Amino acid sequence: MFSSISLLQGFSGTQNVSSQQKDEAWRVNVQIQGIDHYHGYLCGTMEALNVPMADTPVVTFWEGEIVDTKNYTFFTGKWGATTEDDIKHWTKFPSFSPLLSQVKVDGGKTLDLSNYPHIFMRWKEQYFVNVGTDCGLTIAGFYYVCFSCSDGSINGFYYDPNSSPFQKLKLKSTNDGRSGFSFSSYELQKTQKRASFKIQAAKLPAGMELPKQQPKFNAPFLGFTKTAEIWNSRACMIGLIGTFIVELILNKGILQIIGVDVGKGLDIPL
Repeated sequence: MFSSISLLQGFSGTQNVSSQQKDEAWRVNVQIQGIDHYHGYLCGTMEALNVPMADTPVVTFWEGEIVDTKNYTFFTGKWGATTEDDIKHWTKFPSFSPLLSQVKVDGGKTLDLSNYPHIFMRWKEQYFVNVGTDCGLTIAGFYYVCFSCSDGSINGFYYDPNSSPFQKLKLKSTNDGRSGFSFSSYELQKTQKRASFKIQAAKLPAGMELPKQQPKFNAPFLGFTKTAEIWNSRACMIGLIGTFIVELILNKGILQIIGVDVGKGLDIPL
C-alpha cells in the first residue's frame, strides 16, 4: 500500500486552530515534491491561505517520515515529542486503533503495514519559502498524518507544546483521478541563507514507480574523458620541461640538436 502515495499530486483542505478565545480555520494546499519509498522519505510544500497574521499566503517546505516500521516507527523520538505525546496523537485516528496494543509494546516495529489501508506519516516544516520568520506563524512543531489509500484523503494533527493542541489538518486529493506521478516545477528559495533549488519531475506511465536507488556507473578510462585529459596535460608538461633541461645541458636548441640549421629562417621555396 505504500506505493499508493506515489499517485498523489496535490491536496487541498483546511487547518483548524482552536483556542479558549476563538476558533480559526484557514485553507491549506499541499504539494508533494518528492518521495522515496525505500527510505521512507517524502517532501513537499504547504501553502496556508487567509492566515489572519499574514498579508500574503504563507508557503513552507516540509520533509516527512513514512511510518513503515523499517525506517521509522510510531515513536517519534525527537522534536520534543514523548512516547505519551505520540500515543495521544496517533489515537486521534480511528484507523490506528487496531495497532495500539502492539505500538505500546515496541512502537510498532513488529507490525507489517505493507498492506494496511492507511499510511501513517510525520511532516516537519523546515523553512518558510516566500516570507520571513516574522510572518506570525511558527514551524517549531510537526504533523501526525494519516493517509487513506481508499479515497486519497489526509487527516492530521499538529503538535507543538507552545501552540494550541490538536490543530486538525483535513485534506482531499486534487489529482482528479489521474494516474501516474506528476509534479509541477516549484521554485523553492531559502529566505535567510538565499539557497535556492528547483524540483521537477515528469509524469510516469501507469504502473511504473520511481527507482529506489540511483544507478552507479564506472567512469570510462579511454576517449575524451577527464582522466585522459589529465594524463595528456601531464605528458605535455613533462615533454616541455625535458626539452628545457636538454637545451640547458647541451647549450643548443632542440632544432640544432636534430640537425636543423637555425638563424637563417626556413629555406622554403615559394
